[in-house]
Amino acid sequence: MKNLYHHLTRALLAAALALFGLSAQAQTAKLRVGVVPIIDIAPFYAAIDQGYFKEEGVEFDITSAVISNPLVAQLAAGQLDIAFSNIVTVTQAIENGLDLKVVLPGTLMKKGNDVNPCIVMKDSPIKTAKDLEGKRLATSALNNIIWLYAREWLERNGADPSKVRITEVPFPQMQDALFTGQADAVCPTEPFFTRAMETGKVRVLAFIYHEVTDNLESVMGLARGAWLKDPANVAALERFARAYRRGVAFMEKNKKGPDGVRIISAYTKMDPSVVAKIQTPVYPMTVNQKTVEEMSRLMLKHGLLKKPANVGGFLFQTATQAN
Repeated sequence: MKNLYHHLTRALLAAALALFGLSAQAQTAKLRVGVVPIIDIAPFYAAIDQGYFKEEGVEFDITSAVISNPLVAQLAAGQLDIAFSNIVTVTQAIENGLDLKVVLPGTLMKKGNDVNPCIVMKDSPIKTAKDLEGKRLATSALNNIIWLYAREWLERNGADPSKVRITEVPFPQMQDALFTGQADAVCPTEPFFTRAMETGKVRVLAFIYHEVTDNLESVMGLARGAWLKDPANVAALERFARAYRRGVAFMEKNKKGPDGVRIISAYTKMDPSVVAKIQTPVYPMTVNQKTVEEMSRLMLKHGLLKKPANVGGFLFQTATQAN
């Protein structure tokens, strides 16, 4: 009888463990994530590298693009669950009727941590904003965050933005556009900024982000409002956010150390010796609503919005509260 009891106990325990394993497997969150593989996305790749997503039971397929606009379109079409994009593009998309919410913080630009300068050739006669009148200035996309802050920087420094021809050049092609004379000034991000500086042929004209708004928040994580109405999706997002914030903490501690350099080098396909020299932004834990509101006022001023944005209405709880 005693042996029978032990056999039954072991059998029940084995069955329970098997059910637990099946349950845990069933609860694995599988997400589709869209990224632009630039310096802003380092916490995401750090969380992958350090196994934080795996510990949270989160798996995903990654879609990459050279700029974020197609990722926002894919997100709106339901082809992605989470996408990272600059907040100007996001705010415009929301005003145009796309059902999007900001769900994760991204990057914060401040003096000493601004990764979006505008650069010119070393021997260029362009030394001031006024000198850009009648010239060509390249940004990664028209009407995006760099375009906006370039225009505001021009105006604040005595130039007429309408007299500057702002053109669209993808980040990877900006250096060639500058070197071949297709543009008189370009506004790259990292790692493309450091690659250009390493040639010894260019110089910084301005750090347009922090010169306009110090502590500017740029790239953020997004999801569809309809997708967030499903409690299962919200639960998956919360697990994703926990792992992502652990990636934030890791990068803030290690972004200039060997592990940070290794991680950034792997996903940007950039030489580690160059990565060790690049400018890195601050990676915040939460989104600062006041900063986004200030940016939306600039958008209204420069014609990117028809009316003031309801910023509080599109910031989801996972963006403003560290879980």
